[in-house]
Amino acid sequence: MWFVYDAPRYGRIWVGESAPDILDESERLDTYQEIVAENGKPNISGHAELVRVRGRDPALLGTSADAPATLEWVEDGVQFYVEGPTLTQDQAIAIANSL
Repeated sequence: MWFVYDAPRYGRIWVGESAPDILDESERLDTYQEIVAENGKPNISGHAELVRVRGRDPALLGTSADAPATLEWVEDGVQFYVEGPTLTQDQAIAIANSL
């Protein structure tokens, strides 16, 4: 399910909620780390890093020179996504921390 918000501070943002793609937390973290390990490789235009939402939930932050920031994490059995056409990585994290 996706929710669309027009936030004065951030512009248009999308917040998605779904069942987790990967149910096992350690397997999900391994997958996030594999994605981060792709940074700088040929044909990889974006950059991924592990961050924490509210200081506790591991999240995958994606950024690119030609695309907005995206953020994905699982909390209490729900997978969340935050993205928007003009979001910076700091804004994506701030939105996630406020949910």
